[in-house]
Amino acid sequence: MPPSTPAARAISVGVVDDDPKDRAHLITLLKRYQSDHARTFRITQFEDAAALLMDYTPEYDILFLDIQMDGIDGMRAATAIRKVDTSVVLIFVTNTAQYAVSGYSVQAQSYLLKPATYFALSTELERGLAQLNRMERASILVGSRTALRRVDVADIVYIESRRHKVTVHLLDEQIEFNATLKE
Repeated sequence: MPPSTPAARAISVGVVDDDPKDRAHLITLLKRYQSDHARTFRITQFEDAAALLMDYTPEYDILFLDIQMDGIDGMRAATAIRKVDTSVVLIFVTNTAQYAVSGYSVQAQSYLLKPATYFALSTELERGLAQLNRMERASILVGSRTALRRVDVADIVYIESRRHKVTVHLLDEQIEFNATLKE
């Protein structure tokens, strides 16, 4: 039985690949999985990592990232994403497995070799969905509208508000932003 998420909510999936054919192939496999497993994916595609990072907000559950792209490669994009989103499941899609060790530094779940097969994608999606279920513990988005971060509620020590400045005190850092506590 495939893993499920609470209330069968739509899973937000990002597909980042600078090759339109590879991107289309992956989306076709995702749609097939969606149909075969009665899942709902909200798929967003990006033609390169710069497009993903331009206004990145931690709204994605799973990101499929090509590693070898012109401009910002998938590994650099993953490093930038991890600074604001520690929960997203990262799955690299690549022509070669030589980058596998580097993936540990950004807590990537795994790699799919191009062209991805339906079996390989299904296996990694099931692992990713199971990980999402385990992480379904409470998290909130904090920060200004232009600089949101996903934070596990368990990591929050306390929150203070003074004159429209909110400070979220975490176990290992503080996040400050302009807002009211009500917001």
